[in-house]
Amino acid sequence: MNKTMHKQHYYKLLLAGLLSFGLTAVYAQDENNEDEEIGEVFELSPFEVDTTSDRGYYAANTISGSRINIALQDMPMPIEVITSEFIEDTGSTDLRESLRYSSGIILNSQSPSDGLEGVPGGVHNGAGATANITDTTIKVRGFITDSSLRKGFRRQHGSDSVNIDRIEVVRGPAALLYGIGNFGGIVNYLPKRPLTFKQTTTALTIGNDAFLRATLDTTAPVNDQLSYRVTAAAEQGDDWTEWNNHEKLFVSPVFVYKPFEKTKITVDYEVGTETTNGVGFQRMRARATGLDAGQVITQQGRLQKSGFVIFDGIDSRTARLSGPDTYVQTDSANILLELEQNIFDGLDLMIGYNRADADVEILDITANAYNSGLGPTGLRNTVTIEPFVDQRGNPVYDNEITGNNEVDDVILMYQWKEEFVGRMREEIKAELTYNLALFQESRWFNMSHTVLAGYSDLTQEKGVELWLTGGGGTEDFLYRDPYDFNPIRFGEGILDDGSVMGTPGFPDLVRTRNELSIAGDEATYVVWQGRFLNDRITAIAGQRRDENTQNITLNTYTNGDLSNTTVQNPAPQKETTSQYGVTVEVIDGVSVFALRAQGLEPNFDGWRDGYGNPINGKIAESEELGVKLNLFNGKVAATISTYKINVVGPTSIGGGGLWWAPAPAKGRYNPNEPTVYQLSEVERGGDGTWYAWGGVGNNPAFEANRGAWEAAVAAGDVFIGSDNQTYLTVLNANGGDTAGAAFMDGMYAWTAAGNGWPMWMFHASPNPQTLANNAAMDWAAGDVDFFAYMVGEEESRGTEFQVLISPTDNWQIYMSYAHTEREIINQGKMPQYPYPQDRWAIWYFPDGNWGLQGASKEQAYGDPQDTSTWTGGPASTNGESLDDTPEHDFSLWTSYTFADGPVEGLKVGLGSYYQSEREYLSGFTVGGDAITDQSGQRIKLYT
Repeated sequence: MNKTMHKQHYYKLLLAGLLSFGLTAVYAQDENNEDEEIGEVFELSPFEVDTTSDRGYYAANTISGSRINIALQDMPMPIEVITSEFIEDTGSTDLRESLRYSSGIILNSQSPSDGLEGVPGGVHNGAGATANITDTTIKVRGFITDSSLRKGFRRQHGSDSVNIDRIEVVRGPAALLYGIGNFGGIVNYLPKRPLTFKQTTTALTIGNDAFLRATLDTTAPVNDQLSYRVTAAAEQGDDWTEWNNHEKLFVSPVFVYKPFEKTKITVDYEVGTETTNGVGFQRMRARATGLDAGQVITQQGRLQKSGFVIFDGIDSRTARLSGPDTYVQTDSANILLELEQNIFDGLDLMIGYNRADADVEILDITANAYNSGLGPTGLRNTVTIEPFVDQRGNPVYDNEITGNNEVDDVILMYQWKEEFVGRMREEIKAELTYNLALFQESRWFNMSHTVLAGYSDLTQEKGVELWLTGGGGTEDFLYRDPYDFNPIRFGEGILDDGSVMGTPGFPDLVRTRNELSIAGDEATYVVWQGRFLNDRITAIAGQRRDENTQNITLNTYTNGDLSNTTVQNPAPQKETTSQYGVTVEVIDGVSVFALRAQGLEPNFDGWRDGYGNPINGKIAESEELGVKLNLFNGKVAATISTYKINVVGPTSIGGGGLWWAPAPAKGRYNPNEPTVYQLSEVERGGDGTWYAWGGVGNNPAFEANRGAWEAAVAAGDVFIGSDNQTYLTVLNANGGDTAGAAFMDGMYAWTAAGNGWPMWMFHASPNPQTLANNAAMDWAAGDVDFFAYMVGEEESRGTEFQVLISPTDNWQIYMSYAHTEREIINQGKMPQYPYPQDRWAIWYFPDGNWGLQGASKEQAYGDPQDTSTWTGGPASTNGESLDDTPEHDFSLWTSYTFADGPVEGLKVGLGSYYQSEREYLSGFTVGGDAITDQSGQRIKLYT
């Protein structure tokens, strides 16, 4: 594309310019070394971390655990500090790369995979839940978070290591200081600040896959009151997968002004742009059956049950069938204005304002799937499915699949989408800290107390606009032969016109959705820190009060014209969280600590349960015990801890609920009227013969129950509505069985016997105009009113250690290990549905994947007349992890600097990391459907 070619030339010129400027600046610096000591060293405020004792990878102090500068050894929580030297030595170019050697932090996560279609590559993207467009999403201790912080303020875009001075990882819930969405921990990176002497450094990095990166870091005092620092980076490179490449530019000027001795003003600005081309799908999954002929399979849950299509002649590991035209482009900017004022000795004030803006444009292929029996016949072909295999290599299949992994009449279908995502975060923060020292001359009673009172006001806006080819209609799908390995190009395609080969065409992109979400979080918090017995004991306690608001406006479009607007404005939520911890230095350099902390994730989306009541946000509570070592003047530093994090709220399974569970609040079923089901897959031919999906005589379930069907027809229980849909009356107005009840009983019994899929009988659910009247109309999903969520309980527990050993001044060894176990403690309760007389409700359907999930009514429900006694039966998720965090995660990094000889000053490094098997297929889809083999056993697979 011309856009990409021009950008490549631009980035090459920029790289060369940065490098040449930097070399000139370095030369000039060498000529003027006598100027290096210009300016006076600014005295640190308590809101700035003290790095004077840092040495190599060793850090003595931290700011992230309490928002106040404190010795790392004394902080009663596990905090990992990644220094600028470690970032540089590992060649890390951004925030996420800097975390590669931090065990317990997962950068690529297959599950929980909710929303995979919202990331580049869709459901076929192996990076899964961490492959988002913000560049900050990680998994910590088994919990996904994208709430990264920059000097305590929320960030999501535009990080570059050239501007990062250090990274502090606070593990565990951290709601006290940093608010919402931090169950596994928070990552807070501290940007570089101006120095009081001249210094300019540059770096040029050349790597494999055409990687080229140039950086500039220049700082100097302007006078005794003002200093500046400018960092910049330009980068480009390819990837080991076909068509994928990226380009990046980042610039950050920072100014520190000290108009008075006790006043410091910081102006910090960042601007960046990054484009990644070729982000579309690689290998694709497909259903190994012809049962889905005539249907477009785009649901994540159904694709998750499928193996991958394999082809001879292409390298499925590196090939990217989607081509070079897909891309993600991000333009971001951030400004921080900060005032630090010492009011009098011991009393300090910080007031900060931060605004972050990011605009993301995505062009990608969507709804891409292999389907059988659709599209131009001349483009269809036979494909081979690589089935899932168990640990012994034996093929396993979903219970709908016949076992034949060759499928005829298959075609590749797809559409294009363009998505625009705009984010704005605006935050005001004020913190006042007071330090009081008492009885300093006493050996036993000396103490110091620090109190920090804070206020935070955060506003988050997110706008999403979605455009699809032709508006996303099925008639606007594009088709191609599965064996056509030429890249898919934007603006080209084949449409289905009913002919053998179709016709060339490309529908225009049409707007289909526009959403604006505005969320607010206003909080006050107080933190007390006390030190006793010559600093042998350090205690910390605090409490936070949050009030959250949310407003969502969703516009939907038909043929590009606005067709519907919905507004959600749930009532504000108020939550109080707390944190308590203590550290005791038992002997010099050896401390033990204990911590209790809470985390909060508000219900920003207005979730309601099946009774229609608003659901409180997720609350996490953690307990942690640990030991910290700081021996031999920092040559051995370590943190070893064990923890348990308990979370109560909407459960992971199904994204918070089961789509087929009852939601009595919807109230669509009238039990005082006849109970009627809509069977839109049953039709009557011109000769009067009734048939179901598949044609006359082709649906085994219908044919097995034809006698009962004809009896229902004869009794007048079957009728064609004004909407030309087929309806079946199963209960009369008094709740008694009609002749139609026998047919429904027969269809359920046929399915329960393991004979396969009969047909879909619940079409009425999402249609308020339907003539149907049944309990299935009150299911959790299926309409625009609301999705009914279930509240459950999950837990993460484990043991971690981080160890830094420096045998000599020029040799450093860093090791970390994490043992993590995630478990669903309670999958949640269904609400009690008041009308159990409708025994054909969707939550009673005897399917092997949903409904009864292969169980009997008695197994799935303690009392089949009471849906609140649901247990899940054999498909219960209780005790399951539903998570791909490895149980064991170990990393090692070591570096050595030659101190003399011909290679004096040369530094070499070596790193490695290991992860134990990861749960690739949990036995459940993102929608909560069980994944079973032909014998009904749940399939769990690992990588």
